[in-house]
Amino acid sequence: MLDQQRARELLDYNSETGHLTWRVSRGGAARVGAVAGGVGNDGYWRVAIDGKRFPAAHRVIWLIVYGRWPANELDHVNGDRTDNRLCNLREATRHQQMGNSKSRRNSRSGIKGVCWCKRTQQWRADIEVNGHHYFLGYFDRLDDAATAYQKSAVDCFGAFAGSR
Repeated sequence: MLDQQRARELLDYNSETGHLTWRVSRGGAARVGAVAGGVGNDGYWRVAIDGKRFPAAHRVIWLIVYGRWPANELDHVNGDRTDNRLCNLREATRHQQMGNSKSRRNSRSGIKGVCWCKRTQQWRADIEVNGHHYFLGYFDRLDDAATAYQKSAVDCFGAFAGSR
């Protein structure tokens, strides 16, 4: 398994840009000073080191900076999976990660936890916490449903309550 010493031998980390760059040439595009890795289909920055693929370069960054692998998951505070600046990374549980997730791509409201209910012709707000689904109410106005979700998210997820 990769350790901090080996990672630091091969890579430099710039906490201002969030980029990993090669300290040594590794062949091909991996030349000294070149940005290491690239963005995968899932939107996360990936890197390969010593023949092993790391699909989440932010975990390698955590190892380089703190000398240990993260105990749980790492959360991108602003939700941008490619933004690996240290100020944008924080350890999180799965529960906390779910609080900071974005609304679904197919969301008609564009607001997490809010959907249109055809039957009542109103906006419906719901929240999921630790696998349990909670109904927050029906609302005539989208803004009211969004506010209900956000208040509940802050109560349930605290600082991890995303505003997306």
